[in-house]
Amino acid sequence: MNCFLLDKSAQFGIKYNFGKPVSKEEALKICRESEDYGLVHKVIHVNSDPNRGIEAICNCCKCCCGIFQLYHRGIMPFHTISSYLAKVNEEDCVGCGTCEQKCPIEAINLVDAIANINEDKCIGCGVCAHLCPEGAIHLERTGPRDVFVPMKKIPT
Repeated sequence: MNCFLLDKSAQFGIKYNFGKPVSKEEALKICRESEDYGLVHKVIHVNSDPNRGIEAICNCCKCCCGIFQLYHRGIMPFHTISSYLAKVNEEDCVGCGTCEQKCPIEAINLVDAIANINEDKCIGCGVCAHLCPEGAIHLERTGPRDVFVPMKKIPT
């Protein structure tokens, strides 16, 4: 997991030695490596308002990210705004299960050896599309949509 702090957040991080400046080239390299590891690029807006400035871009996995952890532990629902939705080309899908395994919100299941995306849960992060070895998944632009995934029910 790695995050980019921007603007005042970056100045604060650098001042207190938990961040360092990086060049545009370094940032792009980090983003590409993050995608290859299956991390989710998550934009953090000031006061969680998409109409305000961006204060951070996080590259998260479901095992280390605090927001994903709170969801997966059944502590809180997952809420985000996304402009994309994953779509499967069933003719190209070979049912390998990579997407099912890598989806950070667990919105993909194999049905009759074909990836099936739960559109109500899909956060449009693109991890499945990027890591699909057959190129059978792509992201479709939807325009801004509010994605609210209720709390997971954890077996007791």
